[in-house]
Amino acid sequence: MVESNEKYKILVMAIFLAGACYLTYYFHVVVETDTVFTHFFYIPIILASMWWRRKGLAVAIFLAVFLIFSHFFIRPNVETINDLIRAPMFIAVALVTAILSERIAKVEELKAKETQLIHAGRLSSLGEMATAIAHEINQPLSVISMAAESTLRDVEKKRVDVSALPKDLEDIMRNVKRIDRIITHMRTFARKTEEKRVVKPEEVLNNAFSLLDEQFRVHGISVSRKIEENLPLIEVDPNQLEQVFINILTNARQVLDERGEEAKREGKSFQKQLGCNISRQNNKIVFEFADNAYGVPDELKTRVFEPFFTTKESSEGTGLGLSIAYGIVTRSLGGKIWIEDNAAGGASFMVALTIGNRK
Repeated sequence: MVESNEKYKILVMAIFLAGACYLTYYFHVVVETDTVFTHFFYIPIILASMWWRRKGLAVAIFLAVFLIFSHFFIRPNVETINDLIRAPMFIAVALVTAILSERIAKVEELKAKETQLIHAGRLSSLGEMATAIAHEINQPLSVISMAAESTLRDVEKKRVDVSALPKDLEDIMRNVKRIDRIITHMRTFARKTEEKRVVKPEEVLNNAFSLLDEQFRVHGISVSRKIEENLPLIEVDPNQLEQVFINILTNARQVLDERGEEAKREGKSFQKQLGCNISRQNNKIVFEFADNAYGVPDELKTRVFEPFFTTKESSEGTGLGLSIAYGIVTRSLGGKIWIEDNAAGGASFMVALTIGNRK
């Protein structure tokens, strides 16, 4: 397909160049005018610069040289400055078009890479959460197994209590639905981005915690949530925003674990705590994720969002999580993300998004 497109471009360019050469011959030889009307020449010049970037300058140079050649060799006795000025203009237009095309291509390439990076980060988050999710699923499986074994044992001993069956079956169905809900959400989360839609702010946070609750419990982190009542809706891509929350929460978990290990080595007690708050501030919905670990020095408050920047061991993270979160919030969702100190001595990651209204 690529070779076919390239052949098509070369054929089109050959036709345009042949036409430009014919027009030059027609005006200078047949009609014998002093000036060649070169507006037509800019079509192949611009197309070549768009298609082949700076390599397309060859087309502009060819037409410029051909135009000058026609003056000096076909109509040598005519002093015409207009067409001679147009010759360097061909090259200037080609260069500007090539530069603009290169920049547009780079922007598109960066957007494509960012989308791939976000998706890769989402899959990486799922990998990190595999153990916690296994625990999350194991609990309802245990309930189902116990209920099934108890019923089977009663059947084998012919002492079935019919009155207890509905409750046992309800427990089984409730936990089956719980497992199905977790798996369905994981499948949805692993997909690439969706279209933006209007959602409740707490809905996205709850979805993030549906994947992380067990992880925080296993790591001994006390999580509190404070959600302001009657919050207005926000228009976001729920998957992207959930990715932001998961990256921030995973970073908080790692920092709290590090602080906990340090306290343990020093023989001190330390209760790992994380507070998640949602509030309205003017026309923004603000999400706050406050830990009681170390905090972030002022000189690093912006650097933590740089790609590959990390203060952790290489085995603890790639340094991409917060960078991905920054890109999603600022570019995809049109919001703001920053860090503040908090009263607990830790860091508060803040995410502000514009309120969205249904039309």
